[in-house]
Amino acid sequence: MNVVSAFLHRMVKRLGGIPYFLADHDLFPIRKDRICFLSRPDYGDNARVLFDYMMDHGYDRSYEFIWLVEHPEAYPDGIRGCRVYKVNSVGGALKELSSAWVFATHRFLHVSPHRKGQRCIFLGHGCGYKGDAPTTKKMFDQYLVISPLWKDVYARTFHCDRDRFLPLGYPRYDLMLHPTRDVTADFRALVGAKEGEKIVLWMPTFRVTSGRDFPEAKIQYTYPLPGLKSAQELETLNQVCREANVILVIKRHILQVEWNVSDLSHVRFLSNEDLETAGIQLYETLACTDALVSDYSSVSIDYMLLDKPQGFVLDDFDQYQDARGYNLADPLRYMPGAHIMDLADFSEFVRSVAGGEDPCAEDRARCRKELLREDVPASYCEDILKHFHLSAK
Repeated sequence: MNVVSAFLHRMVKRLGGIPYFLADHDLFPIRKDRICFLSRPDYGDNARVLFDYMMDHGYDRSYEFIWLVEHPEAYPDGIRGCRVYKVNSVGGALKELSSAWVFATHRFLHVSPHRKGQRCIFLGHGCGYKGDAPTTKKMFDQYLVISPLWKDVYARTFHCDRDRFLPLGYPRYDLMLHPTRDVTADFRALVGAKEGEKIVLWMPTFRVTSGRDFPEAKIQYTYPLPGLKSAQELETLNQVCREANVILVIKRHILQVEWNVSDLSHVRFLSNEDLETAGIQLYETLACTDALVSDYSSVSIDYMLLDKPQGFVLDDFDQYQDARGYNLADPLRYMPGAHIMDLADFSEFVRSVAGGEDPCAEDRARCRKELLREDVPASYCEDILKHFHLSAK
């Protein structure tokens, strides 16, 4: 049986390479009206927002949309009526390689080396503080960034011309700034926030993952949540939140291993699955909050567009520098908010938010000007599509 299984595995791998062989030899044409989308997780993040915008504005009358997904069984009727294919399948590869446009949120997830007449656009999933390992591997034609500053950052990372990087911002910014619906009531109900209670959203970047090797995994922590040392400290923080009339919502990073921590009266835990079940996208929730706590995650920079108080948990700053490094030469200069090192700092930040204080507003305005696109368009999606001369007919 093992011999048969090994033979079948080799055959599948060989068959899976057929579309790429055919494409390399230009043995099937590119469809100028076909657009392929990929994201992690499936139907998510910037790819989803851009696709939804195009669907809502009639682009499907001019283009055929294809989604490549890890779990096609979850979409028996397609995605909004558009066909889905499994990534790395023969059918999926044929559709991808025959698409004039490929929009992806993760740089090397499944996007193939592009063909002549095809454009692969990396939509991104965040321009953040944490460093990226230099590489010469480029599977994109253009790469969306959020300001001219990031053109230089990623040109160094990929060892390529800075003009490949387009400072247009992200489609998902529309969910924060130009929402097509109000999810406030649904989100408050999801996290159990009562009338009059403020919401502080805490989004730590991942520290420990399962099945993937990241340099920050070498850092040793005494407690799953950064900035805290024990369950007792979390309970103390919960008491602070209760007294301040604040709900602290802790959103687990999609790569972070599960925390063995239970909800408290004013501390709630939130996962991607919780949001999906509630029918709410992550960036829709940001506009429903009163403040954000994060660290080296790109969400801290995105959140500056909302001009609300922020806190940065930095108790592992030096260890993170040694393990992974930072994209910016002086990252602390670009963290306009409370620098939280321990429970006392966290408690002070919660009380500050509860009291309506915002001591870092001026510093945040400076950072926003440098880190983000200065002009805020009426629609980021519309602006991005105009740049690529894609229009509904």
